[in-house]
Amino acid sequence: MKQSIKTDKLLVSSRGTYSSTSFCSLNLDSPPTVVELETPFDTTRFPDVLGTCHGLVCLSDMSFDKFIVLWNPATRKYKVIPTPMVYPSGSSVLIVVDQVGYDHVNDDYKVVRLIQTGVGVWLNSKVFVYSRKLNVWQSLEQRFPYHFSLALCQGQVPHPECFNTGVITRLGVLGGCLCVIHYRELRSVNVWVMGEYGVKESWSKLVALTSENVSRCVFLSVSPITYLKNRKEVVVEVNQQWFEIYDLEEKTSRQIMIGDASRRLSTYVYQESLFKL
Repeated sequence: MKQSIKTDKLLVSSRGTYSSTSFCSLNLDSPPTVVELETPFDTTRFPDVLGTCHGLVCLSDMSFDKFIVLWNPATRKYKVIPTPMVYPSGSSVLIVVDQVGYDHVNDDYKVVRLIQTGVGVWLNSKVFVYSRKLNVWQSLEQRFPYHFSLALCQGQVPHPECFNTGVITRLGVLGGCLCVIHYRELRSVNVWVMGEYGVKESWSKLVALTSENVSRCVFLSVSPITYLKNRKEVVVEVNQQWFEIYDLEEKTSRQIMIGDASRRLSTYVYQESLFKL
């Protein structure tokens, strides 16, 4: 049974070079509030957040690749899930992707693991799905030519005009819409959003940050996180160190720093729930 307590917040994980991961809940309504979260498990073993879904947080011990944790910060309950460590022999692992999601058809929370390996011009894609309800992993396997996989990534979605200049480093989702992050010589970064999926004309430049208006910053990584409730401001994580709250009307931003700037931040939108693991 899912019982929501209807609190939209940001989950922020913070980690130093030689320290364990700490977590806090950040509410950016006026005034901003930060609440430290106690973890009932050893955070030196599960340092990487894979994602959030309906108040559940999915973490992984990426260094050892043996376990995944599902954690509900609101109830402090968690569940450790052994991972399927099945890699084909004689091939190179190209990518491993884990994510958590909700299967509304079966009313079930699931963890999906994609393992992609390569041999010559062929790719092997193994997909493992963990069902929280059944407490089991199931596997699927696909095999297709490498050139075919590249074709899937080319020309399927019309791109914004910024593709012709600068560097596009990543795709993202903001407010349910596809977005791209566009850098220009690390001194300027823009976030473009596709208002209507598949429609080239619906691309618009939503956020524009420069080193002149953001403490003369060099932009190494920028992640748009979410809109604030008034939909007039966007929360942007900069260099995994601090947040810029960008005003869409005034085209200005203000900075919010959490804790020690030497620690690396990762931020996720989540809604607290009383779901029982």
